Amino acid sequence: DLGPEVADFVATEAGKRVVFVHAKASSTPRARSASVLHAVASQAIKNLQYLHPLGESVPPKANWTRPWRAAGVAGTATRLREGDFGSANGMWKHIRATIAEPNAEREVWLVLGQALSRSAVAEEARRREQAPEMIQIYSLLQATWGAVSQLGARLRIFCSE
Repeated sequence: DLGPEVADFVATEAGKRVVFVHAKASSTPRARSASVLHAVASQAIKNLQYLHPLGESVPPKANWTRPWRAAGVAGTATRLREGDFGSANGMWKHIRATIAEPNAEREVWLVLGQALSRSAVAEEARRREQAPEMIQIYSLLQATWGAVSQLGARLRIFCSE
């Protein structure tokens, strides 16, 4: 969220696939939130430098080995879910090797939950006169897809039905 993170989540399978997941949660359902889409798409675009197969950028990794805490939630969680890495540098080396692998799949996921509804966007697209935020939504989706595609990566969008 314009902070020093490469993604909200990173998933990888050595040499085969790496996924940068950018997510935004909303307790209030919104069918067509251009502002939430803008926040998550901006986060994805600003971090594409780390997904470039020939890139040498190194992300901030200070929090990677620290427990995760959330406001209003008791306890902590381990950030690393699978694998045996002794350091954040070891994690990045593993991720970077997969990104650089020519046959590896590189993906960017936008997880929008209740901030965007596929059916509401499709319904609005069929209208002769569309809501003002639709041009923003179309533009953000097109720009994000284009930027991700330039790296030979795939964009996936997860939202409500």
